[in-house]
Amino acid sequence: MTIISTSSLDLNTARSRITSQQIGFKNARGSRALAQMIVEGFILIKDIIDNLNAEEQLGIFDEHGLTYVENASTYGQWIKVIFGEPHPDPQQTFTDCNGVEQRIWVPDRSMEVYHHTMEDLAHFGVTANHVDFILDKGGALAMATTRKKRLAQAENSGAEAVALTKRTLFLAETIPSRVTTSLAMPKDAAEFVTVACRVVDGGLELLGVINKDATAQVNRLAADRYEDLLKARDERERMARMKDEAEKRVEERMASLFNGMNKEQRLAYLAELAARAGAKAQTPTSTTSAQG
Repeated sequence: MTIISTSSLDLNTARSRITSQQIGFKNARGSRALAQMIVEGFILIKDIIDNLNAEEQLGIFDEHGLTYVENASTYGQWIKVIFGEPHPDPQQTFTDCNGVEQRIWVPDRSMEVYHHTMEDLAHFGVTANHVDFILDKGGALAMATTRKKRLAQAENSGAEAVALTKRTLFLAETIPSRVTTSLAMPKDAAEFVTVACRVVDGGLELLGVINKDATAQVNRLAADRYEDLLKARDERERMARMKDEAEKRVEERMASLFNGMNKEQRLAYLAELAARAGAKAQTPTSTTSAQG
């Protein structure tokens, strides 16, 4: 089934379609009806965004006693407007920005998850047969759940990459205290483990493995020291570059000097350098001794 979007939309029409959507939400039942309702909401939201200016959109939110939140899902926020119902108590009212007393609007929180379904309709560029598309994906809830998992996996992958970067630097820049032990390690132990120790004079007694996977603890340790270790590494590499550049300049000067000499002059210069080095090596160094 294809649901047609109107090419233009004014504020009054938007209000009328929102009211119709709210009534449809109250009466809808079943997976196809849910998909149909979400598609109608999706198209309505898109038409509102495309046709109403920011002030008109904010006015609709105000009429429902809702606040538009920047940097949140646009579909998620409009879902609060189109899926819900007035407060059952007629005494529960508020005054909107136009001075009109309105019944408090109660969004249906169970519908908020379907912003993921709408986001994916937009992501996949669905412009026709929206309901069939949703049902082919297993339904509106399955489609929303799949997107949530996909976003969570992407977020976890990014966090794991950052943790790996910091842990790699930590292991490269930290001198470990290596211990050889006959302590039995679990067969399924990870790369990092936590060992219980007893402090004794001159060292530690290893008592046993209490955590077979201490990767998270090592990651926290690496994160805590990351900035200091990074600065130290960068400074060391900077000094090494300066040394390399100085040695290169010396080599270039020597090459320039030698290029201006004939064979006899080069041999004489090398002999002079050797003599200087020998003389320097034979120069006695003064020593001091302490007498008690």
